Amino acid sequence: MKVKTLFFATAKDAVGDSSVTMDVEAGTTSRQLLNRLVEKYPRLEKYAGNLVIAVNEDVVSDDTPLHENDEIAFMPPVSGGSLPATDVPSYRVTDTPLDLTTLVSSVESEECGAVIFFMGTVRSFSRDRKVQYVEYSAYTPLAEKKLREIGEEACLKWPLGKAAIHHRVGRLNPGEVSVIIAVSSPHRAEAYEASRYIIERLKKEVPIWKKEVTPEGDFWIEGVEALPAETDS
Repeated sequence: MKVKTLFFATAKDAVGDSSVTMDVEAGTTSRQLLNRLVEKYPRLEKYAGNLVIAVNEDVVSDDTPLHENDEIAFMPPVSGGSLPATDVPSYRVTDTPLDLTTLVSSVESEECGAVIFFMGTVRSFSRDRKVQYVEYSAYTPLAEKKLREIGEEACLKWPLGKAAIHHRVGRLNPGEVSVIIAVSSPHRAEAYEASRYIIERLKKEVPIWKKEVTPEGDFWIEGVEALPAETDS
């Protein structure tokens, strides 16, 4: 049977492609497929132990059986609502510049006395290296699903009016906005707590990866580590 495999960040570098179609036997598990891929792409071996596996946009265990036409994503650790009236998606991953005013407006309501936002930008220095630019990549369907999950959980933990999270992918220069979180609440304390909860969860769980391009080389940021990007040279 045929399955489609997707690769992100360091895994994509190691394979040299973002997707590969594989022929596998019925009953093959997600881990067995990964083992076959390591045999085919030896550079993938050093990352295999840390990869997260998703099948059809859901994270799964190693022993999950695969089926015809499944889409299997192999992802390294990440770098650390309904539609509002404005028709701005509450949870979005996009390659276009982020609009703070529009996103904040999308969570405002007469019932909420507090509207706050968190905005993350690209730093010009990271880990004692000058950053020329960064490249964000994402498994977009699962990333947007996780953003929604985190935002909706925040709305259950605190009496929020609305929450919205937008993250940008692609090439960003120092100073450009990479993520905006906007929340509204009847009172400010809950809004502050929810915003911090969202960004901490986002950094740990959402499949979005960052590669820093510096004069010393390119580095994928995974958790607290900076891993040199694979090259063909």
